[in-house]
Amino acid sequence: MLRVATSILAVLLTVTGCPLFPVDDGDAGDGDGAGKGEGEGEGEVAFEGEGEGEIEIPADACDPVVDGSASIGEGDVLDVLIRCATGKLVDFEVPSIPVLPTGLSLDADNHLRWTTDLDDATVVDVEVRDPETREKVIVHVAVADAFGVEGNVPVVDPLTYTEELGLPVLFLSAQPQREEYVDAELVADGHRYAIETKLRGASSLGYPKRSFTLKFDTDDRFNLAPRAGQTTASAFVDKKKVVLVSTFDDHAYVRQRLAYQVWNRTGDGGHVIIGSTSVAVYVDGLYFGLYALVDHVDRDLFEESLGLDDGGQLYKAVNHDASFRNAGNPSAGYERRDEPDVDAVAPFSDLGALITFANTATDEEFATGLGAFIDVDDVIDWWVFATAIAGEDSYGKNSYLYRPATQTDDSGVEVTPVFRFAPWDFNQSFGQSWQTSRVGADMPIDSGWPMQTNLLWERLLRSDDENALRERYGSEIEFALGEREVATLFETMVQETEAAARKDASVWADDYLGYFGHADLGDYDSEVELVRGWIAARWSFLRTQAPPPVLD
Repeated sequence: MLRVATSILAVLLTVTGCPLFPVDDGDAGDGDGAGKGEGEGEGEVAFEGEGEGEIEIPADACDPVVDGSASIGEGDVLDVLIRCATGKLVDFEVPSIPVLPTGLSLDADNHLRWTTDLDDATVVDVEVRDPETREKVIVHVAVADAFGVEGNVPVVDPLTYTEELGLPVLFLSAQPQREEYVDAELVADGHRYAIETKLRGASSLGYPKRSFTLKFDTDDRFNLAPRAGQTTASAFVDKKKVVLVSTFDDHAYVRQRLAYQVWNRTGDGGHVIIGSTSVAVYVDGLYFGLYALVDHVDRDLFEESLGLDDGGQLYKAVNHDASFRNAGNPSAGYERRDEPDVDAVAPFSDLGALITFANTATDEEFATGLGAFIDVDDVIDWWVFATAIAGEDSYGKNSYLYRPATQTDDSGVEVTPVFRFAPWDFNQSFGQSWQTSRVGADMPIDSGWPMQTNLLWERLLRSDDENALRERYGSEIEFALGEREVATLFETMVQETEAAARKDASVWADDYLGYFGHADLGDYDSEVELVRGWIAARWSFLRTQAPPPVLD
């Protein structure tokens, strides 16, 4: 049997509560509900019955805090101390409702204790309060499933097991076997959904750990909030579809999410935003692994993100023929996706017009007329973003292009609709190819493969007589996409997912190494180090290709 060390599982401290002092609303929703650190998990407290506004602190105030970690693995012992930060001596109490799990209790010495068994995986918020002042602190107890440990019992109640190692948990009733929707059940955040699911992907269809699309009922859409401390995670609100993207081809476990975070920060933010988070997935009651949960790119996403009408044409670039060079065959390399009920234009006619223009326009016509077909800022952001992270499999292929049926300008006047872009699929990025071979940091941004696979990029750069695009690129990689910003994003994601990644690696690492078979593939730690070094080397190279702006 596989064994997961409990030291991997007991890594998180999460203690939350209610504010003692008025809180600036601007700080709400930042995902940081964690305590102040290991061994000093100070929860915020409140006096029951107090309203909003400034309050007078009673002379006998306690200000309860928690010492110790409230996150453990099954089979471990929970032992945290509740004390008054003011030094006051208190016999704390726990309300009788809700009833605590069997074995979890607040002892007379103010220690919250629990000797867990291998069937105790759960998440429970325990209110502990001063009976005199009614000040309270919420101890967020999280007991992680010890999958792989001999004698372990599968999670007893998925409805209460809402997080694992600091990440949300999704329970899928069964793994789909085809690229066609089948009925299934999903449990997430204490809610049970009746859904449809199917396999998705291309090369990933052959993985032992595959990717899935989840489709929800219109009257019961998907919602998932980030866990406390997940500062890089997106909130999913009222989603009709989401995608569980396999991390089987990424031993660092965060490449896909890091790519979308970089995309979301590229340019002025006026393009489609792709939400993502990391989640633990269970299939048929058993642990299946760490996944990236990502927005499903469809007409709804363009409506939600950009306010576009959802009756237009959506095209997916499925191979490298999608380079904008096939003027005589606009459907080469593209497939229609999420088709509207009624076609506002003949399918592929609008895409054909864009491709024909890209191939026949003079340089002057292209420079002044491209914006009548596609949002030019989208194209430039695409170039900057994709080449910066060396996402070479997504320079033309794997993109989505959407043209709404109708469109209005900022003043509400109806205008001719133009295509908008959304990126997809970044297992090839940050130092590896789609087959996980290593990729150097000196991949070009303006010659070779980028230009061969995207005629729009080539022609924009050809007409860039005053180097405005390079200046824009240099500004992006110096500020919004600066090396420090990207490296910090990566380090934060690693910190948020490390325990979950190590658990996944204990299950899948041998399959991963055997499937891809490269001699230079390493373990989790070496892959994290590779990405870390690649970011530094890549940004050093990029500064030679698009120098940062000179500031006065």
